[in-house]
Amino acid sequence: MKLERILAILVLILERKVLASELAEKFEVSTRTIYRDMDTLLYAGFPVVALPGKNGGFMMLDSYKLSTFTFSETEKQILLEALQARSGYVLNETQELLREKITLLQTEKTTTNHIFFDSATQHRQQIEVEVKRKMAHIQKAFTNRKQLEITYVAMDGTETNRQISPQKLNLMDGSWYLEAYCHKRAATRNFKLTRILSLTEIDKEIVTLNRIETSEQKLDKVILEFPKNQLGKLLDYFLLEEMEIQTEIVRVTFEYDGSRNIVPFLLMFTSSVKIIAPESLKVEYKKEVEKLYFNLNC
Repeated sequence: MKLERILAILVLILERKVLASELAEKFEVSTRTIYRDMDTLLYAGFPVVALPGKNGGFMMLDSYKLSTFTFSETEKQILLEALQARSGYVLNETQELLREKITLLQTEKTTTNHIFFDSATQHRQQIEVEVKRKMAHIQKAFTNRKQLEITYVAMDGTETNRQISPQKLNLMDGSWYLEAYCHKRAATRNFKLTRILSLTEIDKEIVTLNRIETSEQKLDKVILEFPKNQLGKLLDYFLLEEMEIQTEIVRVTFEYDGSRNIVPFLLMFTSSVKIIAPESLKVEYKKEVEKLYFNLNC
């Protein structure tokens, strides 16, 4: 957030003189923070001039030009495309301002954006819209450094209320997850955004992970076998170096977080998957298949 704010300030003072109070209001920080940002720009070699007096402020030396000193047209285009790509997820106000300013700074129109994230997950469009709304709410909590109170539905349908300290958003297995410290469980958990029924920002500061006693992640070694005709599908989920390609089969060996349920993922391969190890996963998978068979024959 600090880097994005400083970049936006840099673009603004290249155009005109700005007041510390104006910047503080725009970026919702203290004037002291703005002065520190100006010091950062100075230390980085940007010729920022502080103008004294009531109507003073900050400006850049007239001889300094962003287009010739900092970014080439190609570099500006790369920055712009990166911001446009990110806007497919969530673009906060500062990043949106930066995107608009870089667009204005372009002296020539180069190539158009070739990176698109119209559908970053496997969900229907209506679900994507709802997930983006939740992401914007979570992003606000990150900015305000506040905890969230959520109502969450587990895979088995159990509904619980939790107070959590958000840590980061992850795109995993085709879905968005919020990694957060759960104060109810006193441990770090991944919450699937589609399963969060409600979330409310509460007036408690986020507890960061370096202040929490966390247990080491347990990784299980998983060995699977598939018919060779599944190779194309396997490349969507596994690295080539995790595969041993034989004449008729493909053996896959990888490590997996033991706290996460891998069975639903394996069921996607139906009868094509054979579990070699661990033995506990064989048992879990067999139970789930028996349940499916029972439900089909009820």
